[in-house]
Amino acid sequence: MLIVENAGQWPEAARFQVWGSPFGTGMTWLAEDAIWVTIVDQGEEETGRRKGGEPFTLSAHHVFTPTSQSGVNLKLTFPGSNPDVRIEPFDSQETAVNYFLGNDLDRWQPAVPVWGGVRYVDLYPGVDLDIGSSDGGWKWRFNGRGNGDFNVIRLQIDGSNELRAVEDGVRILTDSGAFDLRLPESSSSYQPAIVQGAAGARRMRVSGTAEEPAPVPSRHVTNDPGQLVYGTYLGGVLWSEGYAAEADDQGRVIVTGRTHAWDFPTTPGAFNTTFGGGDCGVPPNTYPCPDAFVSQLSADGSALVFSTFLGGSNWDNGSVVAITAQGQVIVAGQTASDDFPVTAGAFDVTCGTDSHCNDDGTDRYSDGFVALLNSNGSMIGYSTYLGGNRSDWIQGGRTDNSGTFWVSGSTKSPDFPTTPGAFDQQFNGATDGFVARLSADGHHLQYGAFVGGSGDDHAYAVDLDITGRAVIAGQTASSDFPTTVGALDRQLSGPTDAFVMRLNSGGNTAEYATYFGGSADETANHLAIDAQGRAYVGGSTNSHDFPTTPGSYNSNFGGGTCGQNTPCRDAFVIRLGSNGNSLQYATYLGGANNDYLRNIVVDTSNRAYVSGATYSVDFPATPDAFDTSFDGHASDCYLSRLSETGSMLEYSTFMGGFVHEYTCAMSSDTSGNVYLAGETQGSYDFPTTPGAFSPDTNGRRDLAFVVKLHIGPYLPNVVARIGQPNAGAFVSGTVNLRGFAIDLSSSSGTGIDRVSMYLDGPYGTGTHIGDPTYGLDRPDIAAQYGARFAPSGWELVWNTAGVSPGVHQLYLYAHRSTDNAWSLMPAHLLVVRGGHVLWLPIMLHSQ
Repeated sequence: MLIVENAGQWPEAARFQVWGSPFGTGMTWLAEDAIWVTIVDQGEEETGRRKGGEPFTLSAHHVFTPTSQSGVNLKLTFPGSNPDVRIEPFDSQETAVNYFLGNDLDRWQPAVPVWGGVRYVDLYPGVDLDIGSSDGGWKWRFNGRGNGDFNVIRLQIDGSNELRAVEDGVRILTDSGAFDLRLPESSSSYQPAIVQGAAGARRMRVSGTAEEPAPVPSRHVTNDPGQLVYGTYLGGVLWSEGYAAEADDQGRVIVTGRTHAWDFPTTPGAFNTTFGGGDCGVPPNTYPCPDAFVSQLSADGSALVFSTFLGGSNWDNGSVVAITAQGQVIVAGQTASDDFPVTAGAFDVTCGTDSHCNDDGTDRYSDGFVALLNSNGSMIGYSTYLGGNRSDWIQGGRTDNSGTFWVSGSTKSPDFPTTPGAFDQQFNGATDGFVARLSADGHHLQYGAFVGGSGDDHAYAVDLDITGRAVIAGQTASSDFPTTVGALDRQLSGPTDAFVMRLNSGGNTAEYATYFGGSADETANHLAIDAQGRAYVGGSTNSHDFPTTPGSYNSNFGGGTCGQNTPCRDAFVIRLGSNGNSLQYATYLGGANNDYLRNIVVDTSNRAYVSGATYSVDFPATPDAFDTSFDGHASDCYLSRLSETGSMLEYSTFMGGFVHEYTCAMSSDTSGNVYLAGETQGSYDFPTTPGAFSPDTNGRRDLAFVVKLHIGPYLPNVVARIGQPNAGAFVSGTVNLRGFAIDLSSSSGTGIDRVSMYLDGPYGTGTHIGDPTYGLDRPDIAAQYGARFAPSGWELVWNTAGVSPGVHQLYLYAHRSTDNAWSLMPAHLLVVRGGHVLWLPIMLHSQ
């Protein structure tokens, strides 16, 4: 065992790294406030251990070559100990370690000292804790000085599922198996109190600078590398941000956003390979204005299919991207460039109504823009401004089969262009939402309307149902927002509420329009429509009384306190009925800090996928996730999938590195792939893949990122058995059938909600003999598979009267709560005795 000093190669909270752990494998970090241990799951081949089987104790000389990255993080603390404990190394070693991290010479640390031991001085009054090596392995020991009191020693273990006392130590039960930890030796007899801490300990918090990563052992990534198809950086020497993504039917994703980098990667033959941004800011504090960019990655993420700048000499931002039925690319966003590359004959070829985006030099007015690129990004079909004489932002967009393009957004322009007969042609407040539709050639505004009341309103998202009707969602502060008769909520409940509105096919009236929210603030950021015309709306709220529904995934607000004693925000997801007047489900989604929702898509099974940014270390992640731990100093992206009814979280993962990720846009394809795009700020360990277009930062800091995850359909893992009577048993009269049923792939509960029994054939051929009572307590199943599987027992009283004597088969079905489907178990053989049948042994006679 070697103990490596932190000479600046890691954040300062990690004082020492121990090459080894109390369990013989993994990695240990020593800090003032805790001892952190990561145990890597070794799998069955290396250990012969079965999940839920007998615990094992690893030897000090165990050599481990990891075949996966699954594991758990444990935090060992000593309650009541000295909060200002001093850590001193001892036993200097001749060995030294060099750290040459990246190409930043300031982070290179040659000849880092290595020690044989570390001492926590006066951990308790008069009691030191020594950690060091013994015969090449781990050893720890309490040593008393003077009148040291050993009776006050307590050890708390966070990150385990259960603790059990064993000889000379404690057995730690985790998701990765059971481990025996020998308690510290001591120079005097003592009986330490063992404290069960929180399950699933997250990460070691550090106070290093934003450029520094947290210690690697706090990262917890599952052993399914197939989930991550690829991960890549995308950017140049200055800030780049991916803001929207759209995947085509070949698995290629197109990303748009903005970049300040003149060396942002473009491709030969692309529409514009020259950065056009001028100087922004106020002299002498100027910086390059950003250009929008449009980039398409190959299906395996190894190359750019095309990549182009899009913009003028002021700032430009791409916020929406869509792919037409013909494979063309539509990009929309905001621009403050008078020389944005608009095309002749486009609907609007001037920025603002006076041909200037920046009107008076005091307020940076902008226009929206919409541009159509051909399928290989080499030419513009049309490009137009869209806006009035003040600031306008396009924030949502959707194309239909004919190539027309719907946009939504916000405007401060009373003269924003509307069309005769549109739903609302009158500017209503300081900021109004808007919805508009451009012709397929970009030459005509086919529809334009305001959306809002006398307060501030923002139309952040627009989608189309199967009949072509536009559905809009956003945020309103207007008490007179134009709701409809019979709507879910016709009264503003807080300072701001979310709203959802559907226009009729002509766009002249609202078929439904409703507020949605609690007593604080809400905003709806995105929506999607399923084949039944139901609207799925996602956003964020800091209302404790947000109107959730019974049986939804989470009806309890999880946000703590953020900022000036204001509640943090949770994400939310709702689904409206097809008429918009009924609420089918509504759920919170988040942890104790701020959680924001960026995108929502719906698959053919009507499951909602949502993405966004989270600042919560306890944001819910599922056991099968790609990354189950919050990794950033500030925020991580997340990707979550809800079940069809909104009652379960089927999949949820973090996505990020050790510093800061945000934006977190999303798209999906029909092959079970999900694409995330955003910005990573300083995370040189963002999960990229070998062979990706740009797997390394190369010293750059603020980069866009793109990842492709293969989530795929839900794959159940049902274990269900008839335990009594045993297979092949003889039965007669009234029989008590007993057993259990669980779905190991479920993310909560047992994953099963009922069972059913058939005789002499499955459903359709066999005879239904009853539905057993399900949910009985099974401590043995909980001990083997985990505590959440305890209520998995079932029982059925079966009267065999009328069943012919002889061999019969019982067929057990288990209904999965996750995907609302049945699993059929193998047939269970029983022999039914007749009322007067005497079974005799067969006698064999030899000649």
